[in-house]
Amino acid sequence: MSCQTLQTKLQLNGRSLPEPAATIWRIISQECQGRENAIRMPVLAARVGVSTRTVQSEIEYLINEHGKRIGSSCGKKPGYYVITDQEDLEITFQNRVRRGIANFRSAYALKKSNQVKEALGQVSALAED
Repeated sequence: MSCQTLQTKLQLNGRSLPEPAATIWRIISQECQGRENAIRMPVLAARVGVSTRTVQSEIEYLINEHGKRIGSSCGKKPGYYVITDQEDLEITFQNRVRRGIANFRSAYALKKSNQVKEALGQVSALAED
């Protein structure tokens, strides 16, 4: 096995990346090392020729399925970048925890409001009888 082949297998965890994930990873890994070099989602989407929603889902795919160390920041320099140090990792971790908690709160509120709607529906049905 050549060094190039070995390097490619290591980079891709033994699996090839489908498009558009491959193009997204190529841009981020070559141009966005560290938080200070983050690329904004709309810019990345335009360069790849996909929607911002597709960029989001492909980033999740790269992280979850291929173990790519892609960070995201909402601060002074928002966007996606390759995590290069402990500070980048900590910022990404804290951002994801905050978003996760916000998602749980929203899900709980929706579930709670749905239960209230169901109860009101049952009361309305009883009132009609």
